[in-house]
Amino acid sequence: MKTRFLNFNLILFGLIIFSGIFVLSTSASAATYYVKNGGNDSLSGLDDANAWETIAKVEATVTSGDMVYFRSQDVWESSITSGVVLHATSGVIYDGATYGLGTRAKFKSNAVSSYNNWSTADLNESNIIFRGFDIDSNDQTSLDGIGIGYVADKDISGITVDNCTVHNTGRYGIIVSNSGGHKTSNVQILNTETYDCLYATGIDVYASWNTPGNQNETVLVRNCISHNNLEGFSIVNDSKNVTLEYNRAYDNIHDGILVRTSPDYEGGENVFSAPINMIVRYNVIYNNADTGIRIYSPSALTMSGAFYGNLLYENGQPSIGDCAEFSVISSNATDDAFGAGTVFDIYNNTFYSLTKACTNSARLVNLGLWANLEGAEVNFKNNILYAGNFTELFIDGAPVVNHSNNLFYSTTLGRTLVKTETTDYTSTAVNTWEPTAQNTDPQFNGGTLPTGFTGIYGTDMLPNTNYFATTSGPTINNGATLGSPYDGNINTAGTDNPIARLAGAYDIGAYEYQGADITAPNAPSGLSVD
Repeated sequence: MKTRFLNFNLILFGLIIFSGIFVLSTSASAATYYVKNGGNDSLSGLDDANAWETIAKVEATVTSGDMVYFRSQDVWESSITSGVVLHATSGVIYDGATYGLGTRAKFKSNAVSSYNNWSTADLNESNIIFRGFDIDSNDQTSLDGIGIGYVADKDISGITVDNCTVHNTGRYGIIVSNSGGHKTSNVQILNTETYDCLYATGIDVYASWNTPGNQNETVLVRNCISHNNLEGFSIVNDSKNVTLEYNRAYDNIHDGILVRTSPDYEGGENVFSAPINMIVRYNVIYNNADTGIRIYSPSALTMSGAFYGNLLYENGQPSIGDCAEFSVISSNATDDAFGAGTVFDIYNNTFYSLTKACTNSARLVNLGLWANLEGAEVNFKNNILYAGNFTELFIDGAPVVNHSNNLFYSTTLGRTLVKTETTDYTSTAVNTWEPTAQNTDPQFNGGTLPTGFTGIYGTDMLPNTNYFATTSGPTINNGATLGSPYDGNINTAGTDNPIARLAGAYDIGAYEYQGADITAPNAPSGLSVD
């Protein structure tokens, strides 16, 4: 029997360790300590009966190689005006979920903080593992949840945040950043949820603009959930080799995922590099009020990234901006919006929306909006675009768009499917623009989609993403052959490597039909009749 699998698995466990990411001390003096409410700082801290009580004792005692267990049913609150509960020590493992009877130890800020860049948990040293904590910043002004490198006075590397919840921050939920021209590298954020960060991003990889030379490099965000924040996830400024995979972003006030550089009014004069070598794959992004994925450039800097295997649907509800599933835009109307060498690969995604709040300018995908995209090259292949009564693909300016083997379908007869600056292509003409396009209903498996939303904007239900799978019809074997690394189709639960694509052609969209799928690619289906 043939089985249908999604190109991504939302439940992944285990830890990828990048080569050289951790250099924790293994000296004979390494110790394991226990901390609990009602403990005693005058005791040894070496077991439950002798557990310490305060974080001040932890900070004064632990050294590289130590492990610290916080009792999972307990709460530690800030006692200093900055609002910080913990300043982490280099080389230490902090665990809030293993010891005790609760789910996660809680760090809560009660201070009214006016200290920019401080966090409830400050991870500003190298080789730290921080796992199993509930971080509550208690809506304190200017206070982040977890800060990685934001106030470090040196280069730092090798930080993992795992199995945490971060919420009610005055600013960012989790921020990976830097200052003083330093680099933050080899960071992993895994299996973590951020929510109610209403004034900033849930998880933000943000090379700060405050000093020239600030840089993030090699950051992995995997199997995380970000909702009811200003944005879900962000990649900003000089951030190289950032991977966002197997995440879920929904019910955010602006975008599900935002990629950008800082404009001049924000300090953009100190930013000389934009995000490059991004990988954004296998994410589910829905019901964000502005855009599912938005790439924004106010300056002619080079960006590059691959966006594949993502499922984006019903974003722009209600719209406060682009009102799209995916947008590449710029505010730079007079010069090239992107630097030479800018390339975006947009492969095997499913873009779906039947309604948009901004009906006059609604589109599924914008390649260029408000200004030209000269200097950018876009490879746009094997995507499903499924829309209601609005344009599916809009191309503004004169970017190089290499396109093939996409599927375009509108529920409204006679709609413009592809719109360029010079020509509108309806369903009867879209194969003139793209001879390999499929131009018919993709034949989704169907089922129940959310009809309303809870969260910020209404009623929300966990989506049945299998709705968007196909087991027959025009998506099967009609994709362009892309090669590595786009030839994986699913991650098996508990493993870190995609299983190989079965022999045969690529399918179109975020799903790959599994089974005896060895048929050669078919010719494009016949034209729809309006």
